[in-house]
Amino acid sequence: MELRSEMLESLKGALRAQVAELKKDATFFGTTGVFIGFFANAFAQAETIGIKLNGAALGKLLTDFMPTRAVLVIFMMLTLLCAIRNIAIASSLPATRLERVSRHSADRLRQLASSATCVAFGFAIGLGMTVLATFDGEAAYFAALVAFLGLILSFFAVAGTALERKMPPTQEPRTSAAIAFVAFGYLVYIAFTGFA
Repeated sequence: MELRSEMLESLKGALRAQVAELKKDATFFGTTGVFIGFFANAFAQAETIGIKLNGAALGKLLTDFMPTRAVLVIFMMLTLLCAIRNIAIASSLPATRLERVSRHSADRLRQLASSATCVAFGFAIGLGMTVLATFDGEAAYFAALVAFLGLILSFFAVAGTALERKMPPTQEPRTSAAIAFVAFGYLVYIAFTGFA
């Protein structure tokens, strides 16, 4: 029972850190997402009446503000760093530098995921508000999908923060070795294949 309460406390702390980051980013990045959502619907409506606009540029702007690949790679690198740190600590090796690097990486992951989540929710709100006027079911579905993607990005940030804070049982050497193996394998796979 003690292990479960330690895990819950670690997750609660990680969730609090992510919520604090989201509160800081909500105004700017949420507003940015709302504008992108409004313009996405306006571009779609203009194209239905025959006006040619560059909708691809708007999609590129949305993906620039939501760097899902970067969040995933940083999460895997953080996972690998934390696993190596835990193995070093269990082996009584100095891990001060690994502690600092993993803490810094977790902070950056939280910041990146937070801004992307706020853009995703802002986009969903902006598109959703304009969809109410047009009753476009596909656009509403897309808005919900983008908001869900934002939640997934925040999940990666919370999980990365929990790992950085040595959430049990991830600090055990065998568990850390397994985590390191999976994270390293995934990073090698990405290095050779990209995200295809």
